Amino acid sequence: HEMITNNLYDKGFTNKYTFGFDRFRDYVTGAEDGIAKDPEWASSICGISPESIKELAREYAAARPAALMTGWAPGRTAYGEQFHRAASILAAITGNIGIEGGFVSGGTDQIDIGRIGQNIFLPDMGHNLIHKTEIYDALIHGRSAGYASDCRLLYITGCNMLNQFLNLNKGKRALMSQDFIITHELFLTPTARFADIILPAAHFLEYDDIGQPWIGGPYTIFMHKVSNNTSGPKSDLEIFTEIAERMGIKYYNEKSDSQWLGEFLESEP
Repeated sequence: HEMITNNLYDKGFTNKYTFGFDRFRDYVTGAEDGIAKDPEWASSICGISPESIKELAREYAAARPAALMTGWAPGRTAYGEQFHRAASILAAITGNIGIEGGFVSGGTDQIDIGRIGQNIFLPDMGHNLIHKTEIYDALIHGRSAGYASDCRLLYITGCNMLNQFLNLNKGKRALMSQDFIITHELFLTPTARFADIILPAAHFLEYDDIGQPWIGGPYTIFMHKVSNNTSGPKSDLEIFTEIAERMGIKYYNEKSDSQWLGEFLESEP
């Protein structure tokens, strides 16, 4: 509101590279619903003084280039996606997208060098994949919403869903909709509290592994374990393998963790 009403935004960039600014301006100024989203309005919600909000808005608008690096945690709350939409809009109306020194979280700043082991042949496990933003909806509604099946048992590894995915309240409903939940964990996380069985998996410091930057980067790291506690928790693969054996599933996995790592490395050019 401070930027728009005082003409502090980048009109050239906004007119050339954005869509829908007129409607956004009408919403912010109150022309749409009669409620101006001004610093006083925002102060009553966030607890920051109107003066501080105005000062921050003016500083950001004037400091071009400016890198708005928000972090992703707010997006994991109810309606948290609106926070990130607002951040992207701020970067856009100030012309801080696509320039050196500018930034908006979620941009295409990754360097794709491929994935370790992508040349290894694996059996076809089907294509019923679900985007992570749709997982809760699939768990709650299943076939009635067009998904491949109705899920009743959830097996979770390597993910604290309630901490990582959008819409915490919907996530809670999704987990409560399941008949049975199994998870691998080191701690009693919010997601693990919903599990019927918690299997203690090894910490990443307790086994050798290969790591790549999860958000993109031109390097790969071989991570040596720092603990040789052979009687401690098992790796995810060891747990899966032992469960498969107990279920009578033949040929599920015939290699150790170290053998798989060696094959991954040998498969790379």
